[in-house]
Amino acid sequence: MNWFLEFDPETFFKLMKQLFTEQEPYEYIVSQKAFIAMYRDQINGLDECMTHTQIIDALQKAIVGFIEKDKDANNGYLSAKGECALNSYIFFIA
Repeated sequence: MNWFLEFDPETFFKLMKQLFTEQEPYEYIVSQKAFIAMYRDQINGLDECMTHTQIIDALQKAIVGFIEKDKDANNGYLSAKGECALNSYIFFIA
């Protein structure tokens, strides 16, 4: 996740947005416990994925880490890539 975030933050957040706005991925994430309980014995390795709240928390940690690393490398200022990542994250959250 961190590599993709640093490589192309705009596309990364466009893809992540679909987990929250597209009906099928959203409904699966919300209802995954019941689905997994029903099919656990039939499908090997079926595990829960992150909830929407956990996804947001992980994204927050990743973007804060990336921004801090970018500022450290650029004397306290954001590079163009850092600005792109921060702006993409803000648009994703909004």
